[in-house]
Amino acid sequence: MFKKWLEIKICFFVLVVGLASVGQARFPDPVGWWKLDDGAGTTAADSSGNGYDATLDGDATWVDGVFGGAVHLSGAGWIDMPVEVWNEKVVPNATYSFCFWYNLPDAGGAKVTFGSVLAGGGRHFQSHVPWSNGRIFYDTTGHRGNDQFWQAEWTGEWAFWIFQHDAINGWKRYYRNDEIIHDSTGQAATLPEATALVVGANGTHGNGVIATYDDIRFYDLSLTVEDIQGIMAGEDLVEGVAENPVPEDGATDVVRDTILAWSPGIYAATHDVYFGTDFNDVSEATTASPEFKGNQPDTTYALDRLEFGRAYYWRIDEVNAPPDSTVYPGSVWSFTVEPEGYPVSADRITLTASGQGNANEGPEKAIDGSGLDEDGKHSQEISEMWRSADSEPG
Repeated sequence: MFKKWLEIKICFFVLVVGLASVGQARFPDPVGWWKLDDGAGTTAADSSGNGYDATLDGDATWVDGVFGGAVHLSGAGWIDMPVEVWNEKVVPNATYSFCFWYNLPDAGGAKVTFGSVLAGGGRHFQSHVPWSNGRIFYDTTGHRGNDQFWQAEWTGEWAFWIFQHDAINGWKRYYRNDEIIHDSTGQAATLPEATALVVGANGTHGNGVIATYDDIRFYDLSLTVEDIQGIMAGEDLVEGVAENPVPEDGATDVVRDTILAWSPGIYAATHDVYFGTDFNDVSEATTASPEFKGNQPDTTYALDRLEFGRAYYWRIDEVNAPPDSTVYPGSVWSFTVEPEGYPVSADRITLTASGQGNANEGPEKAIDGSGLDEDGKHSQEISEMWRSADSEPG
């Protein structure tokens, strides 16, 4: 019996260690990453640290997604992606993984899921998921992958789509979640530069799709199935960014002399601290803004005494060590400082007095709101306050 118990205990320990190792896996860095959590305006910020912001146009609207926010396109909207991410990061090695969460409410009609205008023409980067005939097309370097039909059960369901081109091995693939849908060889070893790169329509903004997108990414390599599974699970979302804010995001009744604290991203060498009283100002702040409080190695920041009852907003951008010094923009967190005083319900207080002027001038007048106007000011009417008896208490 003891031997059996010992064997079980040892196996359990090995399993735990193994799981811990998996949890610490290092994910590839995207060269362009649009989380689509912006929620307002027409700019989709790039969270890769490379500054490749995208632009929403047409009928594109902000909605809820798989991870935070998302963008819905209603057939006449699109997201203009920066061509620099293609020309500067993809073209040199002609190898990439382009991926996004995608929810298609209706599979009918002709539509382009993403497209481009590239030097020399031709279809080097375009996909229909699906086209009007129900087939899924993925066009690269003149090769079309169209051997898969859209499945009815996919309609109205979120899925993670990954489109790859690998010049080293000469193949292209695309996945739905972690399942390979198409795999072919004979791909060109080079890719032309782009003059337009569009999500939700073709390169000239035609054949727009009705669909919702979330968490769009470009990698300059071929993701493995293990990478894809980790990204789908959101395991890489906190690797580079600050997390675990103190005070907790949305906290109330925070003390006036609070100290900000956070857990650093695993690559951070220093931290840019932003703090202010307006959400938009903090969200859009740069190192030239008054909300920027400095760059520091510590993961705590002491504030001056704050105002009673006021809401404050803060953000931590994580900065990698040189030579790359990549900046991982953080989320905007908020908290509200404790009020100057707390109202106490009259039914929780018992007042007694040694005497009162008459039956209508008892001590309860001091706590039941009698004589208070809408600004909290007190009346001077005797009948609206407690008045002691005229005689000495006996």
